Amino acid sequence: SCQDVEDGGYFIVEGDEYIKSQKDKTPKFLDLDPTISIITSLEWEHVDVFKDLETLEKFFSQLIEKTKDLIIACGDWPSVTKIIKGSESKTATYGLQNHNLWQAYDIGTEFDKTVFKVKKEGTEYGKFQINLFGKHNVLNALACIIVSLKTGIELEQIRDSLKNFQGAERRFDVSERNGIVFVDDYAHHPTEIKTTLQAIRHRYPDKIIWCVFQPHMASRTKALLKDFGESFSDADKIILADIFTSAREKDQDITSKDLAKEIKKHHQDVLYGGELNQVVAFLQDKIKKDLVIVTMGAGDVYQVRDNLLKESP
Repeated sequence: SCQDVEDGGYFIVEGDEYIKSQKDKTPKFLDLDPTISIITSLEWEHVDVFKDLETLEKFFSQLIEKTKDLIIACGDWPSVTKIIKGSESKTATYGLQNHNLWQAYDIGTEFDKTVFKVKKEGTEYGKFQINLFGKHNVLNALACIIVSLKTGIELEQIRDSLKNFQGAERRFDVSERNGIVFVDDYAHHPTEIKTTLQAIRHRYPDKIIWCVFQPHMASRTKALLKDFGESFSDADKIILADIFTSAREKDQDITSKDLAKEIKKHHQDVLYGGELNQVVAFLQDKIKKDLVIVTMGAGDVYQVRDNLLKESP
Protein backbone atom coordinates (compact mmCIF):
# COMPACT_ATOMS: atom_id res chain seq x y z
CA SER A 1 0.00 0.00 0.00
CA CYS A 2 0.97 3.68 -0.25
CA GLN A 3 1.20 3.74 3.54
CA ASP A 4 3.78 0.96 3.42
CA VAL A 5 5.87 2.97 0.97
CA GLU A 6 5.75 6.09 3.16
CA ASP A 7 6.74 4.07 6.23
CA GLY A 8 9.64 2.36 4.47
CA GLY A 9 7.73 -0.88 4.25
CA TYR A 10 9.76 -2.19 1.32
CA PHE A 11 13.30 -3.55 1.28
CA ILE A 12 15.06 -3.44 -2.10
CA VAL A 13 17.87 -5.92 -2.77
CA GLU A 14 20.10 -6.41 -5.79
CA GLY A 15 20.11 -10.19 -6.10
CA ASP A 16 23.50 -11.81 -6.72
CA GLU A 17 23.46 -14.86 -8.97
CA TYR A 18 27.04 -15.81 -8.02
CA ILE A 19 27.44 -19.00 -5.99
CA LYS A 20 27.46 -18.96 -2.17
CA SER A 21 30.76 -20.87 -1.92
CA GLN A 22 32.82 -23.53 -3.63
CA LYS A 23 31.00 -26.10 -1.50
CA ASP A 24 27.50 -24.71 -2.04
CA LYS A 25 27.26 -23.86 -5.73
CA THR A 26 23.77 -22.36 -5.65
CA PRO A 27 23.27 -18.64 -6.31
CA LYS A 28 23.12 -16.27 -3.38
CA PHE A 29 19.78 -14.91 -4.59
CA LEU A 30 18.09 -18.21 -3.70
CA ASP A 31 18.48 -17.24 -0.02
CA LEU A 32 15.93 -14.49 -0.69
CA ASP A 33 12.16 -14.85 -0.45
CA PRO A 34 11.11 -11.96 -2.71
CA THR A 35 7.63 -10.53 -3.03
CA ILE A 36 8.51 -8.97 -6.40
CA SER A 37 11.43 -9.96 -8.62
CA ILE A 38 12.82 -8.07 -11.62
CA ILE A 39 14.72 -10.13 -14.19
CA THR A 40 16.46 -7.62 -16.45
CA SER A 41 18.34 -10.09 -18.66
CA LEU A 42 19.62 -13.63 -18.82
CA GLU A 43 22.68 -14.79 -20.71
CA TRP A 44 25.74 -16.87 -19.88
CA GLU A 45 27.77 -15.07 -17.21
CA HIS A 46 30.10 -16.11 -14.36
CA VAL A 47 31.55 -18.73 -16.64
CA ASP A 48 34.00 -19.82 -13.93
CA VAL A 49 31.17 -21.40 -11.90
CA PHE A 50 28.28 -21.97 -14.34
CA LYS A 51 29.12 -24.43 -17.10
CA ASP A 52 26.46 -23.22 -19.55
CA LEU A 53 23.39 -21.05 -20.07
CA GLU A 54 21.02 -23.90 -19.17
CA THR A 55 22.52 -24.08 -15.67
CA LEU A 56 21.76 -20.39 -15.11
CA GLU A 57 18.26 -20.79 -16.53
CA LYS A 58 17.58 -23.55 -14.00
CA PHE A 59 18.56 -21.32 -11.08
CA PHE A 60 16.55 -18.37 -12.36
CA SER A 61 13.55 -20.69 -12.68
CA GLN A 62 13.95 -21.47 -8.97
CA LEU A 63 13.96 -17.74 -8.22
CA ILE A 64 10.68 -17.40 -10.13
CA GLU A 65 9.17 -20.23 -8.05
CA LYS A 66 10.23 -18.49 -4.82
CA THR A 67 8.78 -15.11 -5.83
CA LYS A 68 5.44 -14.62 -4.08
CA ASP A 69 3.49 -11.96 -5.98
CA LEU A 70 5.02 -10.72 -9.23
CA ILE A 71 7.87 -11.37 -11.65
CA ILE A 72 8.74 -8.40 -13.86
CA ALA A 73 10.73 -9.91 -16.70
CA CYS A 74 12.38 -8.43 -19.78
CA GLY A 75 10.78 -10.45 -22.57
CA ASP A 76 13.31 -9.25 -25.16
CA TRP A 77 15.66 -12.03 -23.97
CA PRO A 78 14.92 -15.54 -25.32
CA SER A 79 16.10 -17.20 -22.10
CA VAL A 80 13.78 -15.02 -20.02
CA THR A 81 10.82 -15.90 -22.25
CA LYS A 82 11.77 -19.56 -21.81
CA ILE A 83 11.94 -19.60 -18.00
CA ILE A 84 8.69 -17.71 -17.36
CA LYS A 85 6.60 -20.31 -19.19
CA GLY A 86 4.16 -21.79 -16.71
CA SER A 87 4.32 -18.70 -14.47
CA GLU A 88 2.42 -16.31 -16.74
CA SER A 89 -0.26 -15.62 -14.11
CA LYS A 90 2.26 -13.84 -11.88
CA THR A 91 4.48 -12.40 -14.63
CA ALA A 92 4.52 -9.01 -16.34
CA THR A 93 6.85 -8.79 -19.33
CA TYR A 94 8.48 -5.58 -20.49
CA GLY A 95 10.85 -4.54 -23.24
CA LEU A 96 11.34 -2.73 -26.53
CA GLN A 97 9.62 -5.43 -28.58
CA ASN A 98 5.86 -5.14 -29.00
CA HIS A 99 5.03 -8.68 -27.84
CA ASN A 100 5.67 -7.56 -24.24
CA LEU A 101 2.87 -6.49 -21.90
CA TRP A 102 4.75 -3.23 -21.20
CA GLN A 103 6.71 -1.50 -23.95
CA ALA A 104 9.12 1.44 -24.12
CA TYR A 105 9.06 3.21 -27.50
CA ASP A 106 9.82 6.49 -29.29
CA ILE A 107 13.24 6.58 -27.61
CA GLY A 108 15.13 9.80 -28.27
CA THR A 109 18.56 10.93 -27.09
CA GLU A 110 19.41 14.54 -26.35
CA PHE A 111 22.87 15.62 -25.24
CA ASP A 112 22.22 15.30 -21.52
CA LYS A 113 19.22 12.96 -21.33
CA THR A 114 17.16 10.19 -22.88
CA VAL A 115 13.41 10.49 -23.42
CA PHE A 116 10.96 7.67 -24.10
CA LYS A 117 7.28 6.78 -23.98
CA VAL A 118 5.60 3.88 -22.21
CA LYS A 119 2.50 1.87 -22.97
CA LYS A 120 0.84 -1.19 -21.51
CA GLU A 121 -1.03 -2.93 -24.29
CA GLY A 122 -3.32 -0.10 -25.50
CA THR A 123 -2.87 2.20 -22.49
CA GLU A 124 -0.49 5.15 -22.85
CA TYR A 125 1.52 6.31 -19.84
CA GLY A 126 3.14 9.32 -21.48
CA LYS A 127 6.72 10.52 -21.78
CA PHE A 128 9.56 9.89 -19.33
CA GLN A 129 13.07 11.32 -19.05
CA ILE A 130 16.28 9.92 -17.55
CA ASN A 131 19.75 11.45 -17.25
CA LEU A 132 21.26 8.20 -18.54
CA PHE A 133 22.10 6.80 -21.94
CA GLY A 134 21.55 3.54 -23.76
CA LYS A 135 18.51 1.37 -24.35
CA HIS A 136 19.49 -0.83 -21.40
CA ASN A 137 18.90 2.14 -19.08
CA VAL A 138 15.52 2.80 -20.70
CA LEU A 139 14.62 -0.83 -19.97
CA ASN A 140 15.81 -0.57 -16.37
CA ALA A 141 13.71 2.57 -15.93
CA LEU A 142 10.67 0.80 -17.37
CA ALA A 143 11.07 -2.03 -14.85
CA CYS A 144 11.21 0.56 -12.06
CA ILE A 145 8.05 2.23 -13.39
CA ILE A 146 6.16 -1.09 -13.30
CA VAL A 147 7.27 -1.89 -9.72
CA SER A 148 6.49 1.63 -8.55
CA LEU A 149 2.98 1.55 -9.99
CA LYS A 150 2.44 -1.90 -8.48
CA THR A 151 3.41 -0.60 -5.03
CA GLY A 152 1.08 2.41 -5.23
CA ILE A 153 3.42 5.26 -6.14
CA GLU A 154 1.75 8.00 -8.19
CA LEU A 155 2.70 8.24 -11.86
CA GLU A 156 3.86 11.87 -11.65
CA GLN A 157 6.06 11.08 -8.65
CA ILE A 158 7.65 8.28 -10.66
CA ARG A 159 8.19 10.65 -13.58
CA ASP A 160 9.87 13.27 -11.36
CA SER A 161 12.04 10.72 -9.56
CA LEU A 162 13.38 9.26 -12.80
CA LYS A 163 14.13 12.75 -14.12
CA ASN A 164 16.23 13.53 -11.02
CA PHE A 165 18.08 10.21 -10.72
CA GLN A 166 21.80 10.74 -11.37
CA GLY A 167 22.84 7.14 -11.95
CA ALA A 168 25.25 4.74 -10.28
CA GLU A 169 28.99 5.14 -9.83
CA ARG A 170 31.12 3.80 -12.71
CA ARG A 171 28.19 3.75 -15.10
CA PHE A 172 28.69 6.27 -17.92
CA ASP A 173 30.68 8.51 -15.54
CA VAL A 174 31.63 11.55 -17.65
CA SER A 175 34.49 14.00 -16.98
CA GLU A 176 35.90 16.63 -19.31
CA ARG A 177 39.23 18.45 -19.41
CA ASN A 178 40.59 20.72 -22.14
CA GLY A 179 38.14 19.48 -24.76
CA ILE A 180 38.87 15.81 -24.01
CA VAL A 181 35.90 13.78 -22.78
CA PHE A 182 36.53 10.90 -20.38
CA VAL A 183 33.85 8.23 -19.91
CA ASP A 184 34.35 5.55 -17.28
CA ASP A 185 32.07 2.52 -17.24
CA TYR A 186 31.92 -0.81 -15.40
CA ALA A 187 30.88 -2.78 -18.53
CA HIS A 188 32.75 -6.09 -18.65
CA HIS A 189 30.45 -8.55 -20.46
CA PRO A 190 30.30 -8.47 -24.30
CA THR A 191 26.65 -7.36 -24.35
CA GLU A 192 27.33 -4.58 -21.84
CA ILE A 193 30.36 -3.39 -23.80
CA LYS A 194 28.48 -3.28 -27.09
CA THR A 195 25.45 -1.50 -25.61
CA THR A 196 27.53 1.06 -23.70
CA LEU A 197 29.73 1.89 -26.70
CA GLN A 198 26.60 2.30 -28.84
CA ALA A 199 25.28 4.79 -26.29
CA ILE A 200 28.61 6.67 -26.23
CA ARG A 201 28.67 6.80 -30.04
CA HIS A 202 25.09 8.08 -30.04
CA ARG A 203 25.95 10.85 -27.60
CA TYR A 204 29.23 11.83 -29.36
CA PRO A 205 28.55 11.10 -33.05
CA ASP A 206 31.22 13.47 -34.38
CA LYS A 207 34.07 12.62 -32.02
CA ILE A 208 36.84 10.04 -32.20
CA ILE A 209 36.29 7.36 -29.54
CA TRP A 210 39.19 5.46 -28.00
CA CYS A 211 38.29 2.59 -25.69
CA VAL A 212 40.71 1.34 -23.04
CA PHE A 213 39.36 -2.06 -22.05
CA GLN A 214 40.59 -4.13 -19.13
CA PRO A 215 39.19 -7.67 -19.36
CA HIS A 216 37.87 -9.00 -16.06
CA MET A 217 38.86 -12.59 -15.30
CA ALA A 218 40.69 -14.93 -17.62
CA SER A 219 37.90 -17.55 -17.54
CA ARG A 220 35.32 -15.06 -18.84
CA THR A 221 37.73 -13.78 -21.50
CA LYS A 222 38.40 -17.30 -22.75
CA ALA A 223 34.80 -18.55 -22.67
CA LEU A 224 33.34 -15.48 -24.41
CA LEU A 225 36.33 -14.68 -26.63
CA LYS A 226 34.39 -14.68 -29.91
CA ASP A 227 31.65 -12.44 -28.45
CA PHE A 228 34.24 -10.02 -27.07
CA GLY A 229 35.81 -9.87 -30.53
CA GLU A 230 32.57 -8.54 -32.03
CA SER A 231 31.69 -6.03 -29.28
CA PHE A 232 33.83 -2.99 -30.05
CA SER A 233 32.54 -1.80 -33.43
CA ASP A 234 31.49 1.63 -32.10
CA ALA A 235 35.02 2.51 -30.93
CA ASP A 236 37.58 3.97 -33.35
CA LYS A 237 40.57 2.59 -31.45
CA ILE A 238 40.78 -0.16 -28.84
CA ILE A 239 43.64 -0.37 -26.34
CA LEU A 240 43.71 -3.55 -24.26
CA ALA A 241 45.15 -3.57 -20.76
CA ASP A 242 46.24 -6.77 -19.05
CA ILE A 243 43.48 -8.99 -17.67
CA PHE A 244 42.29 -8.12 -14.18
CA THR A 245 42.46 -11.52 -12.55
CA SER A 246 40.58 -12.88 -9.57
CA ALA A 247 42.21 -14.53 -6.57
CA ARG A 248 40.11 -17.62 -7.34
CA GLU A 249 41.81 -18.03 -10.74
CA LYS A 250 45.06 -19.90 -10.31
CA ASP A 251 45.92 -20.82 -13.88
CA GLN A 252 45.68 -18.50 -16.87
CA ASP A 253 46.02 -19.79 -20.39
CA ILE A 254 44.78 -16.64 -22.11
CA THR A 255 46.04 -13.05 -22.18
CA SER A 256 44.94 -9.69 -23.52
CA LYS A 257 47.25 -10.32 -26.48
CA ASP A 258 44.95 -13.21 -27.45
CA LEU A 259 41.93 -10.95 -27.12
CA ALA A 260 43.63 -8.34 -29.31
CA LYS A 261 44.06 -10.94 -32.06
CA GLU A 262 40.37 -11.85 -31.85
CA ILE A 263 39.16 -8.24 -31.99
CA LYS A 264 41.45 -7.57 -34.97
CA LYS A 265 39.30 -9.99 -36.98
CA HIS A 266 36.55 -7.36 -36.81
CA HIS A 267 38.34 -4.06 -36.16
CA GLN A 268 41.29 -2.40 -37.88
CA ASP A 269 42.73 -0.39 -34.96
CA VAL A 270 43.47 -2.60 -31.95
CA LEU A 271 46.59 -2.74 -29.82
CA TYR A 272 47.83 -4.42 -26.68
CA GLY A 273 48.77 -1.81 -24.08
CA GLY A 274 50.12 -3.88 -21.18
CA GLU A 275 49.85 -2.86 -17.53
CA LEU A 276 47.74 0.17 -16.61
CA ASN A 277 50.80 2.40 -16.07
CA GLN A 278 52.03 1.45 -19.55
CA VAL A 279 48.62 2.37 -21.00
CA VAL A 280 48.79 5.76 -19.26
CA ALA A 281 52.30 6.36 -20.59
CA PHE A 282 51.17 5.45 -24.12
CA LEU A 283 48.19 7.81 -24.01
CA GLN A 284 49.80 10.80 -22.30
CA ASP A 285 51.30 12.39 -25.42
CA LYS A 286 48.63 11.15 -27.84
CA ILE A 287 45.34 12.35 -26.40
CA LYS A 288 44.08 15.62 -27.80
CA LYS A 289 41.03 17.85 -28.03
CA ASP A 290 37.80 16.30 -29.34
CA LEU A 291 38.78 12.77 -28.33
CA VAL A 292 36.51 10.62 -26.17
CA ILE A 293 38.58 8.32 -23.94
CA VAL A 294 36.52 5.44 -22.58
CA THR A 295 37.91 3.40 -19.68
CA MET A 296 35.92 0.19 -19.43
CA GLY A 297 35.95 -2.89 -17.23
CA ALA A 298 35.04 -4.22 -13.78
CA GLY A 299 38.57 -3.98 -12.37
CA ASP A 300 40.69 -0.90 -11.64
CA VAL A 301 40.89 0.51 -15.18
CA TYR A 302 39.40 3.79 -13.88
CA GLN A 303 42.93 4.57 -12.66
CA VAL A 304 43.88 5.28 -16.28
CA ARG A 305 41.27 8.05 -16.41
CA ASP A 306 42.30 9.38 -12.98
CA ASN A 307 45.95 9.59 -14.00
CA LEU A 308 45.24 11.23 -17.33
CA LEU A 309 43.00 13.81 -15.65
CA LYS A 310 45.87 14.62 -13.27
CA GLU A 311 48.26 15.03 -16.20
CA SER A 312 45.95 17.40 -18.08
CA PRO A 313 46.92 21.04 -17.35
